[in-house]
This record gives sequence, structure tokens and C-alpha cells, in this order.
Amino acid sequence: MRRTSVIIISVLLLSLVASYILFAQGNTGEYNIVRVSQDGSAKLSGGNVQVSFVGRSFNKATNIKIIVTPVGSWSGIYVKDVTGTGFTAVSENGNPNAEFNWIALGDVKEPAMSIYRDDIPQSDDWDE
Repeated sequence: MRRTSVIIISVLLLSLVASYILFAQGNTGEYNIVRVSQDGSAKLSGGNVQVSFVGRSFNKATNIKIIVTPVGSWSGIYVKDVTGTGFTAVSENGNPNAEFNWIALGDVKEPAMSIYRDDIPQSDDWDE
């Protein structure tokens, strides 16, 4: 009896955690917020560079965040502009031709998938 109670409580807790995760990720029932990411490396030329994203994953992204880290030398790199196609990195201090690594994160709205589909026949529509 006690083991059954522990299993039931565990299942309920897992259900609550899963519901919280879906809610925290932006699942509203109409759409889901999906986190997209890309990473790469680039090199400044005279203190700036335009970096383009690969593919279309950021075209409709919102809340885009870029993290840049200089490699091999010091440079005060910062992100000047961000769009759905890429970003501009600039440095006004340190090595104006520094190499750097970058990570881009963004949120994309995607339609929620329904478990109920119109194109799947219901049991009373099947031929017997």
C-alpha cells in the first residue's frame, strides 16, 4: 500500500514539473516558444565586422541575445546591432582585428501541435 502511494505521488510530481516546464517555455496552447541557437567564430577588421546567421532559423526570432568572447588577444568587443539575419560586432578598445567566438540565442513562435487532427478518421468513421 505504501509503495503504491509513493508511485502515485511521484507520478503527480512529474506531471506538475512537466506542466511547469511547458508553461515556463511559453506554451499557451496556440503556439510554443522554441529557443533557437547558433554559434561560430569571426574576426574584426579595423574594429568591426558584420556576422550573418546561417539559414533562416533567426528570421522570425525575437529576444535575440548575442554573446561574444575574444580569443587570443584582448579586445573590448560589443554587439552594436542585431537583426534576424545577423549582427554587427564592434571594438573601440584593444585589438581592432581580434578573433572572437559567438553564440546567438533567440525565441521563435511555432504553432502548437494538436493531438486532435481533422485528417485522421475517428473510430465511428472507420469501415468495419
